[in-house]
Amino acid sequence: MLEKKILNYCSNRGLKEVGLILQDFANKYLNSMNNKQIEDFLQVITQPDLDLLSWIYGSSELPEELKENSILIQIIDIYNGK
Repeated sequence: MLEKKILNYCSNRGLKEVGLILQDFANKYLNSMNNKQIEDFLQVITQPDLDLLSWIYGSSELPEELKENSILIQIIDIYNGK
């Protein structure tokens, strides 16, 4: 049930690009996430779209509270081809 809500939230974003990034990531990795990773992903998907884009593109630095978020770091690495 939670997975379905997460997928729905990912696909209904204000910026289509953010929705596509999050939805693609969720489709690939959500089923294999442990509880901590799901908590991290929930923290990511509740961030404003413009902030997420600027962090993913590397145009602004991650705030302290997200620097240890393994899922956001993974999304950034995947998007940037690491």
